[in-house]
This record gives sequence, structure tokens and C-alpha cells, in this order.
Amino acid sequence: MGKGKFGMALSVYAVIGFILAALNQTVLCFVLLGFVMVAENNLNLSRTVAEAALLSTFHTAVGAVIDWIADAISSVFSLGGLFGDVITGGISSIVSSVFGFFNFLLFVAVLVFAILAIVNVLKGKEARVPGINGLVKRMFA
Repeated sequence: MGKGKFGMALSVYAVIGFILAALNQTVLCFVLLGFVMVAENNLNLSRTVAEAALLSTFHTAVGAVIDWIADAISSVFSLGGLFGDVITGGISSIVSSVFGFFNFLLFVAVLVFAILAIVNVLKGKEARVPGINGLVKRMFA
């Protein structure tokens, strides 16, 4: 990717973006994207950091849906104390464990995509995050 206007390798911005995506720091990803678009004004770098920002957005959105479903299921079983405190607590614990595992799988998937994207960027290629790469290309067309 070369060096940017501040003397730093442009790939550093992309790597930082994907690290932030893996850590589920969506706001910081978009702040980085804005900085890259304004300060560096490099189309390929902007696309790559946009992929990181959208990967982080996906992570946040899917995690929120998983949490929402878990809360809904737990709420159904705690309605009016119909099932008693012991059963409700046990069910709530099971639901929390199952959906916590789904959140863990989501984290692992995002981490794998981020690592693969970082490896591609460091090799001088496009990040190519599955599903997100095509969307970013259409956004920047």
C-alpha cells in the first residue's frame, strides 16, 4: 500500500481497523475510517478500513440480536413467577450459557475474518472479508 502523508505505512491503518473490529469497537472503527478518508485520501485504504468498520458493525448487530433473543426467552419464563424461582433461575442460567456460547462463536468468527484480512493486507492484497468485500466495492464505486 505504500506510505501515507504522515510517513506511516498505510497498511498500519488497515491492521488497526481490523484489530478494532475484532475487539468490537465499532465507533472507533468509524472514527478511523473518517480519519483515513479525510487525511490520507486513498481509495484502496478507505475501502479496506470500511471493510473493518462493517465487520465491526456486523459483530455489534449480530451480538445485539443474540442478546435480545436470550433476554426474550428468559423473560417468557419469568412471567408472573409461574414456574417458581428455582425453575426460572435454572432456565435463565441455561439460556444465558447457550446464548453466551453463540456470542463466543460470533467472536471467534469475527476474529478469524479479521486475522485473515490482516494477513491479506500485510501481503499487499485486498482484505476480502466474505460478504462485506462486495458491499464495500459497491459503496465506493
